[in-house]
Amino acid sequence: MSVIKIGRSPTNQIILNHPQVSGTHAQITIISPNTLLIEDLGSANGTFINDLRIKRCIITNNDMVKIANVKIDLTPYFANNNKPAAPAEKKDNANDYTIEFAKLADIYEHYEQTKQQIKKGVTFKQTAVRAGLSLLPFVGNAIAIAVCATINEDEKLNALEKEFKINYVCPKCKTFLGYLPFEAVAAKKSCMSCKAIWVK
Repeated sequence: MSVIKIGRSPTNQIILNHPQVSGTHAQITIISPNTLLIEDLGSANGTFINDLRIKRCIITNNDMVKIANVKIDLTPYFANNNKPAAPAEKKDNANDYTIEFAKLADIYEHYEQTKQQIKKGVTFKQTAVRAGLSLLPFVGNAIAIAVCATINEDEKLNALEKEFKINYVCPKCKTFLGYLPFEAVAAKKSCMSCKAIWVK
């Protein structure tokens, strides 16, 4: 897990030269490509997520972060934002997303399995971690969250939930599909928002 310190001191990885920012003000820990843990390190002027003062919080790239009153952009620390988009497959029908949609079955299954394992306090073995990392990116991210020693059970569940909401989406318009099991979503056969074809 990478830890990045934020503050006014030149020893930090993110240096904010502002009088309201403490020498070492906060730190972020990269939990997965889509989720970070941010912690205030006892600063005088606080750390804010979406205008709420926090001590410790799981965040995604959609959250607004302020150190004291200085807004900062953490986009470079979310690994998925640095990856080039995969080239699109040529399709007979541009609205056919059946192949991409089918992959969501594994995402839903691993979300439910990982959530139950976190709730039960199951210890993940390194072999399970390696096997998981070789599958869909979501699976590796979910396992990374589950084995992370720097966050507690509630934070693990919160991080898993955020990761799931980013990944369990329509492959075309990226609308979150909710918490319905994959079979129930597949029964709809197409996206109500963008009309992408999920199942033929």
